[in-house]
Amino acid sequence: MLKFTINASSNKDSLVLDCFCGSGTTLIGAQELERNWIGIDQSEHAIKVVQKRLEELPRGLFLEKNYEFITEHRKGDIDSSYDGNFAKNSGMTAV
Repeated sequence: MLKFTINASSNKDSLVLDCFCGSGTTLIGAQELERNWIGIDQSEHAIKVVQKRLEELPRGLFLEKNYEFITEHRKGDIDSSYDGNFAKNSGMTAV
């Protein structure tokens, strides 16, 4: 259903933002439909699930897997091991 929504509401090379990406369903759909995407989540577990799901996408001649994961640690957090994680795909540049 999300893939249908992404397809109907955006074009190739559009940017899809998921501020609470959880298991990454929106990001997977965006990647498969050749959209640029940004996924954000605070949960270390959620980010690991998204990483695994993205790695499991089939590789093809025209399906590019070019993305990176960036972690932000904030001072004063009780658990500073992961907080404010996000991923971005090839259409975005790391800052």
